[in-house]
Amino acid sequence: MIEALGEISDSRAIPVIKNALRHKKISIRRRAAEALGKIADKAGLNQLIVALQDEVFEVRRTASYAIEELCKRWDISKEDLADTITDENLKQILVNYKEETLEVVEERILGLEEKIEEVIRTPNIIPMQEIINNERKKIKKFLERREHNSSRNKE
Repeated sequence: MIEALGEISDSRAIPVIKNALRHKKISIRRRAAEALGKIADKAGLNQLIVALQDEVFEVRRTASYAIEELCKRWDISKEDLADTITDENLKQILVNYKEETLEVVEERILGLEEKIEEVIRTPNIIPMQEIINNERKKIKKFLERREHNSSRNKE
């Protein structure tokens, strides 16, 4: 149903879709974000920006893609789009949102690894290195699975 509302591209459907963005099912929230992107309305854009704060990565990612599509459709950059937003809270969410790609997460991990290496070099911490290395492997596998699932969901 949510997909159909997006396909008809009628802004009168936005209140219904807005409610779907708060649904407990992740798949419904993702479909709602996709539908709002198809409607291409300012009120829908505001809801997409709110969806950038969803607790689930896939919903945030879908909202980000929908905003990118709106920018292409409206022939405007994200920075210029932010300038059109009058609500300062929404504007800050959009400006500060950084897509959580595998590369971004890996950058964060590398920064943490450098800090961990400094700590490991101190005496009496050496036995923890094995534990830390195991955790690194688990994190990397988790991130790879999440990126793989995210790319499958886009198809």
